[in-house]
Amino acid sequence: MFRACLFRPILLPRLYHSATRAAPSFVFDIDGVLTLGSKATPRAQQALQLLNSRGINWMLMTNGGGSLESERAQRLTSQLGVEVEERRLLQAHTPFKDLSAQFKNAPILVIGGRGNKGREIANAYGFTHPFIPLDFLDATPSLYPFYQISAAEKKFTQPPVALEDIGCILVLHDSRNWGLDTQIISDIITLSKAAVKIYFSNPDLLWSNEYPLPRYGQGAFQAVVKTLCQTESEKVEIVQYGKPTKRAYIWAERMLREEAERRSQQLAEVFMIGDNPHSDIAGANAMGWTSVLVKTGVFQGGANSEEYPAARVVDDVYDAVKWALKKSTESS
Repeated sequence: MFRACLFRPILLPRLYHSATRAAPSFVFDIDGVLTLGSKATPRAQQALQLLNSRGINWMLMTNGGGSLESERAQRLTSQLGVEVEERRLLQAHTPFKDLSAQFKNAPILVIGGRGNKGREIANAYGFTHPFIPLDFLDATPSLYPFYQISAAEKKFTQPPVALEDIGCILVLHDSRNWGLDTQIISDIITLSKAAVKIYFSNPDLLWSNEYPLPRYGQGAFQAVVKTLCQTESEKVEIVQYGKPTKRAYIWAERMLREEAERRSQQLAEVFMIGDNPHSDIAGANAMGWTSVLVKTGVFQGGANSEEYPAARVVDDVYDAVKWALKKSTESS
């Protein structure tokens, strides 16, 4: 007598190496999602390895910066234990590359970055006359008498132009010296005979690292600048970049499409995984992406954000990837 054999179907993970398949894409915030300070979050490596094993397109999108993209990509590769290529990384100030044609030969002030790093980034982006606050302080110590330039800093300062000749200010990264930087910005606006454009790369009021409480970010610095310059607001034009602005997300989607074309894939659903409802989730929702909120960074509790609700709230980035892959499979 023959006994009936029952076979259960084996469900294999969907691979997206096919040149004809529309494939989902993933965009990850970094701080509070993949890293906390200098360390990777638990299961961050597993999340990215899972996507790599299935040939799925992903990129990193951060409101952080202060380094060249190539340098940051190398550090992230070391932190995460997964190769992060430069073309997968969008920092807050990366879109400033588009401004270099407009201000290529104009003197500009660059705020943010350690030491001379702000000038180095601006030069790499194509700006030919970038100055940093220490240039002006070295030339005129009474400009801000509460800080003395060190011998190491004097090695990279340059003779500056007159403050009134600066018509563009790029806030590449968080200010390292709020007192000095706000004083110089205020002086430039006061002395200038024309409107001064200030480009802020990051509107985040708060951000997360290994410290147990959120830290003030560039958004707080911007609030101080606006307050100090409100009496001459007609001479200031503020332009905002970074998440959740449309400019940042358009840049990110452009990078995703370029990578999809490189892989001969079609761009399908985009999943944004972030920890900050006001930047990651708000921007993703406005862009029509599927947003996933994790609890390892700025957002620590509750069922969801009331103001900017995500499509899904999970504990960490690995859970976010697993849920998104399941959703993508069920939708196709």
